[in-house]
Amino acid sequence: MSGATSCPICGVSVPNREVGTREAIAEVQSFAAQQGLDATRLCRSCAGGAVPSPCVSLCTLDDAGEFCRGCGRSVAEITGWREFRAAERAAVRLRLRR
Repeated sequence: MSGATSCPICGVSVPNREVGTREAIAEVQSFAAQQGLDATRLCRSCAGGAVPSPCVSLCTLDDAGEFCRGCGRSVAEITGWREFRAAERAAVRLRLRR
C-alpha cells in the first residue's frame, strides 16, 4: 500500500505522514528495542500502550484445546489478556504475526 506502512507489532496500517510523529510509552519502546523493532513505526494504539487484542471473533479451540483457531492465542493468553502489561500484549501480537 503506497503512502502507508504497517505497525510492526499489530500489523495495522500506519500512514507514512504519522510515522515518527509520536513517542511510544517507555514500556513499549523498551520492548520494541529488545525485539529490534523501529518504535517510530508503531501505530497509535501500540505506541500508547493499548495494544489491541488479536481476537477476530472466531473463537474455537484446536483439537488439543490449547490454541484458538481464530486468533492463534493460547488459552492462557486469552484468559490473561486483560491483566497483561503492554509489553506482554505486544509480545503475543508479535509472536502471532511471525
